[in-house]
Amino acid sequence: MAEHNHKSRTQRAVLLVDMDAFFASVAIREAPELAQVPVVVGGRANERGAVASCNYLARQFGVRSAMSLTEAARRCPHATFLPVNRAAVSAASRAVRSILADYSDVLEAASIDEFYLDMTGAERMLGPLPFIAAAIQQRIWDAEQLPCSVGGGTNKLIAKIAADVAKPQGIRVVPPGQEASFLASMPINVLPGVGPKSAEELKRHGLDTCGAVAALDGATLTRLVGAYGRELHERAIGHDERPVQPHRVRKQISQEHTFRQDTADRALLLATLRDQSETLGAKLRREGLAAATVSIKLRWANWETVTRQMTLDLATDLDDVLYTAARGLLQTELAARRSAVRLLGLAAAGLQPRQTTLLGDDERHRRLAVAKDAIRSRWGPQALRRAQTLGHADEEL
Repeated sequence: MAEHNHKSRTQRAVLLVDMDAFFASVAIREAPELAQVPVVVGGRANERGAVASCNYLARQFGVRSAMSLTEAARRCPHATFLPVNRAAVSAASRAVRSILADYSDVLEAASIDEFYLDMTGAERMLGPLPFIAAAIQQRIWDAEQLPCSVGGGTNKLIAKIAADVAKPQGIRVVPPGQEASFLASMPINVLPGVGPKSAEELKRHGLDTCGAVAALDGATLTRLVGAYGRELHERAIGHDERPVQPHRVRKQISQEHTFRQDTADRALLLATLRDQSETLGAKLRREGLAAATVSIKLRWANWETVTRQMTLDLATDLDDVLYTAARGLLQTELAARRSAVRLLGLAAAGLQPRQTTLLGDDERHRRLAVAKDAIRSRWGPQALRRAQTLGHADEEL
């Protein structure tokens, strides 16, 4: 009955185009001789850093995204390791998005390699949803020589999980009214918001599949797992009212740097933070945004990771304000724990459209920052640097 009601109430049709092993696929397209060997993208073998992507041949040896490059090299020593070609990846993402724009005006880039399309009503003109999915997949391959998987259904949740099921280079479209049965046998952690700890808690109550959760009502789930219970029930039966958002608001922008060697050198740490502040400030100004929150991420030599954040009195796009806030957070952490640092990250969050300020000093600083942006845009990022960031060439700040 629940499935029948859902069908009558929901008329949407959504596709998710998910590029397969995107960074690795772009690298292989640039060097076709790599198509028959394991490929790992993220850096050189045994470098400090993490795997950004790997092809399916590498995955057969247990290599996964976010794994350390050292571990990836241990599991698959004969793989070809490559750095991320950011220019090629960005260009490929733009090309794919341009193709998809021919199929729907309601297009959301969920990430650099995932795109939702609201296809509601399109079947009358373009044919059934599986036919549209196949046409998109073939066109991307013909135009860009890049593989993708396509999932479809009545909402974003179903489209996303269907695309995951279809990988690699497959198509899965769930017909209206079959959402709950499609999910029923799947492990509960396929649902958004269910991480390892939540899954373990649910398993203790005998709830290890979506079907088991769907069999309970929202009130019972709320008693078992708290406030998330009702939403969890909705997800388990395949309900998702989130719209496809053509102009999805970015939640944050961030920069991370993994040091070549663990370091406790405060001058190097502060220089890295300064460089990150200038990069984020330029991005904020370019997009007309201001950040209300600044956070740092520290990964210590033992891989323990901490984040710390602070809310600003006024949202900003100024490098110096970002740096001052982040420096305070960093110095507090360094004073509390005298240990070497493996990774340092900076994030600007609470993003909002920048408002013209009436504070004279801030506006003068902003005009100076915009002038620096123009110089770096024309002559490159190294054309204008603060003295603080010089002398650390080994770290490529």
